[in-house]
Amino acid sequence: MLSANVERNIAAGLPPREAARKSMDEVGSALVAIALPLHLRRLRSLTFGSLLLAILAVAAMATVLAGTLYPIPEPPKNWLPYLFLLYLAAAIGWHALRSGPKENSLSADR
Repeated sequence: MLSANVERNIAAGLPPREAARKSMDEVGSALVAIALPLHLRRLRSLTFGSLLLAILAVAAMATVLAGTLYPIPEPPKNWLPYLFLLYLAAAIGWHALRSGPKENSLSADR
């Protein structure tokens, strides 16, 4: 996803360094849209509006990701989006295994 976005920015006329920075800014937005509801939930201040906004932002960015999958790019770029999704799924799985259920630290002190 990121490499295709960098290539798109370079094709639009940006120098390579600026294209990479612009792409990282766009990916950073996706990470914030996913992490913000999790953080607000932890703080017990998650509202329906903030959750809906995060869902809409992630859906918009998923649409952009779908644009890298269809139409199918020419080889060898055709397998890179799938490799990225596999890497992302592995990272999410690893995080889920590592975090697991946690005991409430306040109840352990009593």
